[in-house]
Amino acid sequence: PAPSAAASSDAAAASGAAADGVDEITSAAPRLAQHICSPKKFNRVAAMLYSLLESGRVNAENASAFFSVLAAGVSTPRACRARELRVAYRRLYLSASLKESLFGAEERAMIDVWRLRVLVQIDLCTDDTF
Repeated sequence: PAPSAAASSDAAAASGAAADGVDEITSAAPRLAQHICSPKKFNRVAAMLYSLLESGRVNAENASAFFSVLAAGVSTPRACRARELRVAYRRLYLSASLKESLFGAEERAMIDVWRLRVLVQIDLCTDDTF
């Protein structure tokens, strides 16, 4: 399917319960990880991931798969500086840092690193006080 169709099907898969008993966030994670790396798709994927976090769909069973998508989103360290992506980066990674108890100890440590790499970097790039 076309890339946007694939992203749409991934979003649909991550939003409902799987018929075969496999968690849909877990099954959609590899394709979501690919899509979140694309600046053209980042805002849409980040909004969907944010809504999954905020709605309580991320749990102990799928947190590692969800984390892998978050990790893919920061695979290019300076991507969060792009003006058109800053709001989505801030919203998603701030939400993840506030819900870090969902993740394992190593994942929580990495979320602390992302707090610096993403949130502080965005703050520095958008400081207009000088």
